[in-house]
Amino acid sequence: MKVLGSQAWLLVLVSLLTVQVAGGAIFDHDSDGDVDLQDMQDFAGCLMGPGVEVPPACADIHDGDEDLDVDLGDFALFQAAFSPSSLAIVPTQLAGNSLGEYPFFEYVKAFNEDATVELAIDPTRYPEVVGQTGDIYIVEAKSAGGWVADPALVDVTPDGPQTETFSGSTIQDNTFLIGNPYDLDSAVFVPATNDYTGLGHGYDVVVDLNQNGELDGGDFIDGLGLEAGLYAVHDTTQLGPLPVTEVVPYSVGAIFGIPASYTNEVLYYPTNISAMKPLPLILIGHGGGHNYQWYDHIGYHMASYGYIVVSHQNCYGPPDCTLGHTDAVFELQDVIAGGALNGKIDSERIIWIGHSLGGMGVTRAFDSLMDAEYSPTHFTPDSVVLISAMLPNSAGGPDEATPHHANFHLWTAAGDTDISGSPASEQTQTFLLHDRATRYRMSTVLQGVGHAWFHDGPGDPSWFSGECSIGRDNTHLIELGLFLPLIKYFAEGNVPATDFFWRQYERFHPIGVDTSDPCIVVSNEYRNGSEEGNFFIDDYQTGTSLGVSSSGGAVAYSVQNVTEGNLDDANSSFAWSSSDPFNGMTHASSGDTSRGVVFDWNGFDAYYEWQIIPSQRNFSDDLYLSFRGAQGTQHPYTLAVLDDLTFAVTLRDGIGTTSSINIGAYGGGLEQPYQRQGGWHNDVEVIRIRLTDFLTNASGLDLTDIVAVRFDVGPSWGSNEGRIVVDELMLTNDFPPYFIPLTIEMPAPPPEFLPPGASTEVDVEIFVGNDALVEGSATLHYRYDGGAWQTVPLALIGGELWRGTLPPPACGDAPEFYFSAEGAATGPVYAPTGGASQPFVSFVGNFIGIFADDFETDQGWTVTSDPSLTGGEWERGVPVGGGDREDPPIDYDFSGQCYLTENVDGNSDVDGGPTWLTSPTFDLSATSDPVLRFAYWWANDDQDGDPLDIEVGVYNAGAGAWEWTLMETISNVPSGWYGWAAHLADYVTPSEETRVRFSVSDSPNNSVDEAGIDAVEVFEVECE
Repeated sequence: MKVLGSQAWLLVLVSLLTVQVAGGAIFDHDSDGDVDLQDMQDFAGCLMGPGVEVPPACADIHDGDEDLDVDLGDFALFQAAFSPSSLAIVPTQLAGNSLGEYPFFEYVKAFNEDATVELAIDPTRYPEVVGQTGDIYIVEAKSAGGWVADPALVDVTPDGPQTETFSGSTIQDNTFLIGNPYDLDSAVFVPATNDYTGLGHGYDVVVDLNQNGELDGGDFIDGLGLEAGLYAVHDTTQLGPLPVTEVVPYSVGAIFGIPASYTNEVLYYPTNISAMKPLPLILIGHGGGHNYQWYDHIGYHMASYGYIVVSHQNCYGPPDCTLGHTDAVFELQDVIAGGALNGKIDSERIIWIGHSLGGMGVTRAFDSLMDAEYSPTHFTPDSVVLISAMLPNSAGGPDEATPHHANFHLWTAAGDTDISGSPASEQTQTFLLHDRATRYRMSTVLQGVGHAWFHDGPGDPSWFSGECSIGRDNTHLIELGLFLPLIKYFAEGNVPATDFFWRQYERFHPIGVDTSDPCIVVSNEYRNGSEEGNFFIDDYQTGTSLGVSSSGGAVAYSVQNVTEGNLDDANSSFAWSSSDPFNGMTHASSGDTSRGVVFDWNGFDAYYEWQIIPSQRNFSDDLYLSFRGAQGTQHPYTLAVLDDLTFAVTLRDGIGTTSSINIGAYGGGLEQPYQRQGGWHNDVEVIRIRLTDFLTNASGLDLTDIVAVRFDVGPSWGSNEGRIVVDELMLTNDFPPYFIPLTIEMPAPPPEFLPPGASTEVDVEIFVGNDALVEGSATLHYRYDGGAWQTVPLALIGGELWRGTLPPPACGDAPEFYFSAEGAATGPVYAPTGGASQPFVSFVGNFIGIFADDFETDQGWTVTSDPSLTGGEWERGVPVGGGDREDPPIDYDFSGQCYLTENVDGNSDVDGGPTWLTSPTFDLSATSDPVLRFAYWWANDDQDGDPLDIEVGVYNAGAGAWEWTLMETISNVPSGWYGWAAHLADYVTPSEETRVRFSVSDSPNNSVDEAGIDAVEVFEVECE
């Protein structure tokens, strides 16, 4: 099944961002040469009605009929000027790298921070740019709603925007260097870890053709959607920013079926985990003769990026010890490391990693779950978001050694003499596990690497044989450099991570790996396993006739020695034999059904062509054409030229137009097989070509009507001779391997102050993800008097942007509002997340500030306490407790300091009391409606009603005392920061001596109570 590509929705957005061209200078308030929505806002402010003389600024711009007022007559003229034009923002790919041959440019998402960034526009696809001069910006990425809220262009490069003129007739004529190494910051802050542990800083690229410094009509943008235009990526081989705590071996005991002699674990976790949200869990299982303490390179690396890593003693089942240790970590989270993990493990994001027999173990562990041989207590099969097997033993056959539907990644060492891949031993053929994975599957082959180099224990014996050894240090750099994006992709949905697994390694790889060393050769397979967005032209699983593809189209060829069959070397030797056409292939055993085709050529041009069935000929709604392939092991044509093998992929449309791209254009071809003593296996890798690349430089190809895909081979197209195996020719939209729920977000802060007597439009973004929006569920809820909630439907503006209109409020109203939408699977979601219980609050009128305190300086607050208080007195400072006892881990407004109860690490909660925090005196005598607003933190572990009281006081001069009025008592709420506001005149008559105070107590002294106050404001709202 094919569905619309991820950027198809952008077509809808054109209606939102269309620029309207004016007939003249009148009504063009912002002097940008057009009359659009921004001019409409100014016009509305001048629309005062007939007979009302307007200020000169309005008369000069908006008095179209020159009668000294701005009324409906002028509005009619404004409408005429506000006429549609063909100019619209153009969302397209812009950022990438130039190539030495057709298609001359590759558009990509991920850029290493030490790389250059180029921009290219093909004038044959966008002829409107020819002859134009524009400013090119690299800017912080925004969603479509964010761009509507703030269209200003702010370049982030050291030299600022650059000006270029677009000319000529080819993409080469319009390719420009727009970013130098380290121009772009790669740091990504992740709220869950409170640090810069992300991967890939997102940027949009904009060509501002009208040079007005804003994104508007006629401009080009790479971005604008759910994904950024490009991502700057740091060196993934290096440790992350988080300090790591290692817990030396401890025993979890013989629980959950763990044998008594296999109970030990070592633990690695972010030291400041107490201040973090629940984190994904990684479990590592070692191989036979290996030790669970030999994987601290992985433990420290991943923990430094915000993961909990456990390496455990391993048995190999079934059931494998991975299962018991997974349950044991959850069971003992309040005990292990003194309870540091308690409540901090995300049970829905578990990653299993295994080495050697441990690689078999994690695979068979999942099989045990699917076969109901083990019933987990604290997780489910779907909790395991990734299995990564390093050089695994594949004993057990397809009924036991299978990852089923789990997301699966395989590591293979081409120089491994232990798990050697020998055709004589199916249990040493790693690829069998890979091809048994039924959904997302990935493979990484490292040449020149031995079996023992994937751990950091003794390097001897290395279990290595072959040429061009790269050693353990380089192995670890590749291993760690790829583990980070691999795990971030499957655990967090990281967008740029996939580039590490399908782009030619020669062109894109972790920065820390020195690929100038010719011995470092890496081959990747990647198959997107989404149930939607993919179509197999031929996976060879059905339609086994040489003349018919698995999708039912005809297959024709002039290449030689064409054979379809199992991807299984049929004898015990990798030596070439014509009787063994799949020599070197170890992706299937005699019991597997993974199939493909082999063919060869020698010194002549030839082809292998698939006809496309009529229902699938529209390629325009797909992103990539993908296939996997390898050179034939030890075949004479392979031996003749020990190098990458290349050929062309050609598309032909219904009227016979063709476009061809050599697979070597992107930096490599089908990799030269590794020449190891005792034989070689096929180094299979994936080749993916962006479908729009076939349109470059006026190819004339019609992507909506592709009738054939052809491999053109031979001296005119690439390698003079060769023998290759091919499988899984497919179209893919690259949908992610996880469910993305429907979410609702504000693209800009909601309005705090509403104008009286006028309606206010408020925008919200609804991101559907993998869900479906329930029709009619997008709603704005509002009330102005604390009564019943009223609702109005949201209007779809374009893309993910929706708009609601608040009706005109009156002075004295207290507007509250929130948004809701419902996903078919996600259910109802709200902005803000509390919905009706914590709505947005606005005021009617204009803001007049009276007092503001973020507690960075001492503005005269006082602290007093009842003699019964034995702990927890109010203090001002930067929170130091880290949230260990539900105390604030950070202040509310990120300024640094706040007031909190006894600011020490450890047992510092409120005992006895109360303790009072009292403000300085405010003179509110001249105010009519002063408002108090602040943020509070309150945590009460047993929810027994302990109070946080909020009071307002006025000084009674006659009595010589302060008189206090209780405004609210806060109790029994989940710990966290909350906003609070009130009109003080509802409680007291504001005077020249007014104060507020906050008090907390634990009485009786039987609870853990923690409080905080921050961001205090007093202001007046002036409304007429």
